[in-house]
Amino acid sequence: MLNTMTIALLPILLGPVISASVIPISTRQFSDPDPGPAVKIQPISYDNLCLTVIGPKLVPGAAVELATCFDSSDSNVNHQQWHGWSDDPNQQFTLSIQDGDNRYCLDKGENPNGDGDSQEFNGTKLKLSQCDNGVPNSQLWGFDQGNNQLKFVDIFAPNTDSKKRCLDVVEDSHSYQPDGLEFAVQKNVQLWECVDGNTNQPLPQIWRSTDA
Repeated sequence: MLNTMTIALLPILLGPVISASVIPISTRQFSDPDPGPAVKIQPISYDNLCLTVIGPKLVPGAAVELATCFDSSDSNVNHQQWHGWSDDPNQQFTLSIQDGDNRYCLDKGENPNGDGDSQEFNGTKLKLSQCDNGVPNSQLWGFDQGNNQLKFVDIFAPNTDSKKRCLDVVEDSHSYQPDGLEFAVQKNVQLWECVDGNTNQPLPQIWRSTDA
């Protein structure tokens, strides 16, 4: 856990990398040990689907996609119970899944097609990872309440439109059931360039949180 003193020194340690054009980092999500109540994260266009850790167990490296929302009595419901969500547009947060004493975080993963330009994150798949003890530079998120978009917060990139990436439903993805899994993947998700005010149907970047 990154302590308050480390947070205070962060601008000094990073020097010119952190500037006024970068989304500010809130200290609450680093210093507060309570991740808050669990929520389910759902795309507006598919209100029967929830953001789900794919696999028989919650382990680092597991893929994160969309599956049918589980009833609270289902043995797999903890694959959809995310902690840390905030509707505050000024708050950045990590999204974590609890498995007994273990806590894992939603991570943007790696994009093998990234070439360093403004499209670097387009198509990036999400995964579950060990939660970072320091600055969660691949695990930091923010909710744009005006557009109902869940955005990846890149603390090392300027806060410009060309750098904003949103959680996005891959519309041409299809249902499949991985071997050994009790439930099917209904849709894939990715990070994609945010489209503010997108009116295309269905709405691939519009999300909401519901009680888990």
